[in-house]
Amino acid sequence: CVKKKWRHYFKIAALLIFIIQIAVGQLIFLSGLNRSKISIHEGMTEIKRLP
Repeated sequence: CVKKKWRHYFKIAALLIFIIQIAVGQLIFLSGLNRSKISIHEGMTEIKRLP
C-alpha cells in the first residue's frame, strides 16, 4: 500500500520536473534567440583566440 503511494508521488514529481525542464528550456531558447547572433559571433572570436 505504501509503495503504491510512493510510486504515485514519484510519477507526479517526475511529471512536474519534466514540465519545469520544458518551460526552462523554452525560456532559455527564447532568450537565446535574441542573443543568438551576438553569442555565435563571440563564440567564433573566442575559438579564433585559442592557440
